[in-house]
This record gives sequence, structure tokens and C-alpha cells, in this order.
Amino acid sequence: FLRWHCRRECRAFFPPCSSNVDARMLQCATAGLIFSAAVFTGCLTMDWVSTAPGVEHYPHHRYWNMFRIKGKKEQTYSQIYKDMCLRGQAKFVAGMCISPLCKYYFYGKCKGYEIIFYGSLIGILCTVLGVTLQCVGTSCLCSSNSRSVSMGFLIGLLGVVLNIVAGPLFLMMVKSGIDYINVYGIYPFPAPDMGFIAWLVAVMAVVPSAICACCYNTAVQWEAKEAESDEGSEESD
Repeated sequence: FLRWHCRRECRAFFPPCSSNVDARMLQCATAGLIFSAAVFTGCLTMDWVSTAPGVEHYPHHRYWNMFRIKGKKEQTYSQIYKDMCLRGQAKFVAGMCISPLCKYYFYGKCKGYEIIFYGSLIGILCTVLGVTLQCVGTSCLCSSNSRSVSMGFLIGLLGVVLNIVAGPLFLMMVKSGIDYINVYGIYPFPAPDMGFIAWLVAVMAVVPSAICACCYNTAVQWEAKEAESDEGSEESD
């Protein structure tokens, strides 16, 4: 019953998956790689989140993604972190940072962008590691060994989980950083834009491929057990 159920579920998402082992493997592997590439591409789009011009007196449209922010000029989070923290820290240590404006730049922007910078690193690492694990898991699905298929499914599933949590985790860190900045000033939180929607669609598309891989793995295990039982019955005969 479990084998029939898995094949039925697999057929519902990917009809070629249920025809034979090779077709199922090819379909699951292709879908997983395509959707993983789409997830990574979604993170690279510049309009992941954005803030419209004129909000809180900011004259330029600002675009964010996991790597950089683009407004009047384009900077990576690493560059912003160095500009805000290292320069501000030098003034603070030298006793030059005593005015409220200086403290705003040092405490607010430095600590806020530090949180966003680490959120960017975590999001990028989760995405890159997730895509890598899905590629490794896909290569394991090409094996004729049922144990390798099971290992590939588990590795690929871990990659799917990392891809899913990368975006929300990054947005949570961005919100935390901006909340810290807003203790000392006013900085509007960027709203999700088309890049985030594209990333979200890609992540949602990864889930059916993971279900297909689960069905494929279960069917392969049942086929391996049936083959072993058939061999055992032939030997007993």
C-alpha cells in the first residue's frame, strides 16, 4: 500500500516519475537542479526588497538583496559595515564621538548594519550550502545502490530546508538591524519586491521536487527489498 501511495503521489506531481526507475531519477534530478538554480538566482536579483523614493525624506529608490544595497550608489553590506563601524569606532576611541549625531552614526548605523551584514552572510551561506547539498544529493540519486539513493535523498532534503530558511532568516536579521537603527533615527523597513516573489516561487517549486525524491527513494527501497526477497525464495527453492 505504501509503495502504491508513493507512486500515486509522485504521479500527481511529476507523471514521468512513476514509469520506471530511470525516468523517476531523471525527472527528480532535473527538477531539483533547475529549482535550486532558480532559488540562487532569486537571491541575486537586485529588487529583493525595496523602499520607494520619498519615504522618510529619502530621495532615491533603494533596492536590497542578500549581497548589497543600491540607492544613490551601490555598496555591499561588507563595505557599509566597514564604513559605518571602523571609521566611527576610530572617532569613538579617539574621544571625538560625543555629539548625539555622532552617537547615532556609531551606535545606530554601526550596530544595525553589523546585524544586517551577518544576516547577509548567514543567508548567503545557507543558500550556497543548500544548493550544493541538493546537487550532491542529486548525484547520489543516480546511483543504482539503494543506500546511496537514501543518502542522496537525506542530503537533498537538508539542502531544501536550508534554501527555505535562508530568505526568512535574512529578512528577520534585516528587520532586527533596522529596528536597532531606528532607536537612534528613522529608517524605513524595505518592503518585499519582485525579486523576493521570484525567490518565493522558486522555493515553493523546490518542495514538489523534494516530494518526488521522497517517493522515488521509497519506491527504490521497496524494489530493493522485493529483489532481495525474490533472491531468497529462489535460493530456498
